Amino acid sequence: EQFLKNGTSVSNIKACYLTAVPTGVASETRTKITYTFGPDLRKFLQEDKPNGVLQLFFDPKPEAARDGTATHNSLIQTTWSPGCFFIEKRVNKHRLDNHKLPIEVRAATFDDYQNTETVPLVSDSVAGSFQKVCQLIAEHVRIVFKAKLASLVLNFKIDKNDTIWLLWCSAIRIVSEDKPSRMVSNRQRVAQQEKPKKPVQKTEARRYKGRNEIFEAMGIDEQRKCELCLQMFTKIDLCSVQVKSIVTALSRFDDSVEDDVPPPLLLLYPDLTHERYAELRADPAFPSTP
Repeated sequence: EQFLKNGTSVSNIKACYLTAVPTGVASETRTKITYTFGPDLRKFLQEDKPNGVLQLFFDPKPEAARDGTATHNSLIQTTWSPGCFFIEKRVNKHRLDNHKLPIEVRAATFDDYQNTETVPLVSDSVAGSFQKVCQLIAEHVRIVFKAKLASLVLNFKIDKNDTIWLLWCSAIRIVSEDKPSRMVSNRQRVAQQEKPKKPVQKTEARRYKGRNEIFEAMGIDEQRKCELCLQMFTKIDLCSVQVKSIVTALSRFDDSVEDDVPPPLLLLYPDLTHERYAELRADPAFPSTP
């Protein structure tokens, strides 16, 4: 009844149901969002469905720079770690009240890069507010659960009253004292405890492999120096970021990064040419590559 009473979106969406579905890559998952309207909400709740989270859907603050007071769905995603912070806002290209389009198209954000676009935040102080929220959450987890967070990916929305709402957590990584940190779920954590540990062999690192595989092969537990910033780091200081985050962060200091191949990508892919990079940037899936 509260969902039906308080759901006032111009799209007539009353709630959204969040579930974790496999991506087909190892044990990784992605968030699937199912939208429900008022007349269908009771029926939806009575149906058999995978475990998930039901949230009230509300409209974000209208984008004044777009088309006046028209409402476009938007979401803000933050990637936080003790040593770095990335923030990105994606806005749907279509109006929420455009009922000619499927709701999955006009309500999409980070789950559909073809129908959405990245927009800059108003000011650095706004980004600082989100960073402070992430730090408070990490501190809360440390105090309550006695665990240190290595990285945290959160999703927020700002309503018409400029109130920041935390919607859900896309990924969380916890630092363990006895083994390197990694993205894990509760089910994976239990399986790891039951699985016997295998010694890590120190072999030469191979290019184009996953970050964890490279560092396990190199046996990195001691401090090493970053080839970009020359700062010392250990394996637990690493966090997975997407290509778009690297480009966005570097473009704040050098505008040419938008067109040139970013130095971090050249370290990973030394054969990546300017022409090939331009082709990859045209691929909607490339900016989300970890």
